[in-house]
Amino acid sequence: MIIEQIKKLCKEHEMTMSDLADKIGVDKSTISRWNNTNIPSTQALLKIADYFNVSIDFLLERSVYDENIISIQRAYNKMNNSTREKMMTILKTAFDEDFKEDN
Repeated sequence: MIIEQIKKLCKEHEMTMSDLADKIGVDKSTISRWNNTNIPSTQALLKIADYFNVSIDFLLERSVYDENIISIQRAYNKMNNSTREKMMTILKTAFDEDFKEDN
């Protein structure tokens, strides 16, 4: 259930659902309606996904939550282009076989 994923993320970030409402710019009453089986709008899901740096697929429980992947993605998003290129070079060098595409 979407709301459970959102609650899980809030807990992991040591914040309340009310805090999340403030961060993404929605009314607390909107969050309350989500708790009563209404699902967030597409726009709200995008804001939540962006805030927590997860995919909408994750919020919809269509993808596996892997803290390592999320951690790498967060670091990548903070890097400038030069640092991103360095990171990718290091990864491709260290894990060459894993970066080869299937033919």
